[in-house]
Amino acid sequence: MTAAYWDAEPGRAEFITHNAVPAIKIRGGGAGELFTNRAQVVLKDVEFTNGTIHFDVELTDFFLSAIHFRRADAQHSDLFYLRTYRADDPTGPDAVQYTALTKGVALWDLHPRYQGPAVLHKEGWNHIKLVVADRHMQVFVNSETDPTLVVPQLAGEASAGRIAFEGGGIFANLVIEPGDTPDVSPEAGFDPTRYDHRYLHSWEVTQPVALPPGRELVSASGASIYSEHLPSDETVWETINAERDGLVNLSRRFGGNEARRVVWLKKTITSRADQSRQMSLGFSDEVWVLVNGRLVYVDKNLYGHPIMKDPFGQISIDDTTFTLPLSAGENELLIGVANSFFGWAIMARLDNMDGITAD
Repeated sequence: MTAAYWDAEPGRAEFITHNAVPAIKIRGGGAGELFTNRAQVVLKDVEFTNGTIHFDVELTDFFLSAIHFRRADAQHSDLFYLRTYRADDPTGPDAVQYTALTKGVALWDLHPRYQGPAVLHKEGWNHIKLVVADRHMQVFVNSETDPTLVVPQLAGEASAGRIAFEGGGIFANLVIEPGDTPDVSPEAGFDPTRYDHRYLHSWEVTQPVALPPGRELVSASGASIYSEHLPSDETVWETINAERDGLVNLSRRFGGNEARRVVWLKKTITSRADQSRQMSLGFSDEVWVLVNGRLVYVDKNLYGHPIMKDPFGQISIDDTTFTLPLSAGENELLIGVANSFFGWAIMARLDNMDGITAD
């Protein structure tokens, strides 16, 4: 924990002795610097694949303290962090969280299942232990025996990479034990949606186009989509498949959006008869749903706004449920998805597949 072993932006890290041990004091910086090369303090010459990582952190920032591992570069890593404002609040449902950093976007709003409460001390050391085995991870916070968080399938894109610290805090006592993964299976945990045929796992998707702030796809009457935004015969479609939990991860394909952008997702649903089905839809951040050219649903899930869904504007299959009117034969389902804030994605599930096929 001395300067010779770390790469850091000038002024970002101070190498000190704290509580009689060598330590790194990191300045948290503003939200605009989060998850950038400027913010990350990177351990030199150590390539981490599997094993156990121990470290201690004293919380100094009212925001977050984070560790990156399997860091391929400043824009791609696995990421675990403490929401430090939850210190001394063991009931806080989001005190700790794991997510992936993909194309420079932290996908925290796409992974609400990978967060939970923890005992975080506002004063003194907090001991963190990560046990990483291929696609599976267990996290221990101020405990050696009971996992605080279990991640059944890591979402990062690299199998090996650097270790880095980020966010405000004093970090010390870093110990890396390569290959030491006691009691953690290297196999990804079972995905309960994989064989649930109600989930729509495969879609066609367009390339993103700009949708300026304040501009809506819906006409002034609210009855239809502006024709200039609809796909045409010249539209190029590509296949995109859902990840774990039925997540159609647009961020992994297209990166994030500093400015608002929109794509269209398309699915053909064939019905034996005229019928109505209920669709559960999780989404981030805005959706417009059409069936056979008819607008049937519009909604927004905007973090920090009264309209955001539980939990805290993050995606969930429980975000909304609405009716899909299906005709006998083939039906075209179109979903416009817009985003300008961290990750964007959908997850879609029908209530019943009796008499229905989804190609």
